Amino acid sequence: SVMQKQRTGIIHFLTKEESGRQHPPTGEVYYATTHIAQLDQPNWSIVIIFDKPIKEDEYSALCQVKFLFDHAPHPILDELKEMEVYEGAKIVGRIVFE
Repeated sequence: SVMQKQRTGIIHFLTKEESGRQHPPTGEVYYATTHIAQLDQPNWSIVIIFDKPIKEDEYSALCQVKFLFDHAPHPILDELKEMEVYEGAKIVGRIVFE
């Protein structure tokens, strides 16, 4: 498989009050999807890797993000300023890139 491009960003999870998750995910690897409007096929699976597990009351964290599949549009990662994070149809957060 190709060496997958990954990018560092800060993920901001929506709180329960903002109709996000009950709690941020606790593991070091979190699978989600994103919607990138400018692509012909906008919905892609992503993998978010945390440098250290998020504490239960923390809603922002440094992370690495990459696409799950080899055939994904990896170069778009360099162009994005931010990336929405979904679980199913529900937006649960966004990743902001430097």
